[in-house]
Amino acid sequence: MAQVSRSRVLIVEGAGGGRSETHDRLAAAGAEIVCYEADETDLSARSVDPERFAAVVFVGTPAAVATAGPERPLEAIVRAFYQTGRVIGALGPAVALLTRAGIARGLTIAAGGRVASDLVGAGAVLSEAAVAVDRGIVTARDAADEPMFIAKLMTEIQVGLHQR
Repeated sequence: MAQVSRSRVLIVEGAGGGRSETHDRLAAAGAEIVCYEADETDLSARSVDPERFAAVVFVGTPAAVATAGPERPLEAIVRAFYQTGRVIGALGPAVALLTRAGIARGLTIAAGGRVASDLVGAGAVLSEAAVAVDRGIVTARDAADEPMFIAKLMTEIQVGLHQR
């Protein structure tokens, strides 16, 4: 069983929003945090090796989720972490990345608003719970659910790699 205090976590946050509670709590638990803003130009699947991390966590604003370009780096990062069995966390609007990355089908996911209908359309199962965990993927509806989201993330990091 892995320890949070010995884990390296990539956190992708919305631009200009400051550090999230997720960042602060994981760091306080002893995790090594590597943090990017979602619109940083050097953030790409080629620059982020999932083998060097226990988890990737996406928190932030709808603007962060809308970050797009010809390479769509956030979705590529989601797919890379998914394929290697790493923990993936998505909070609020960032849950939409699971649909855009093509990994939502069959997953039980917590989401709200328009994101929820998009996920159902992509074949996900919408959870009634504020936070859902399915095969190492932790999702939460919105920032009000962040404390529970963080607790579930820590548990999944301790579990380690997931078979998918």
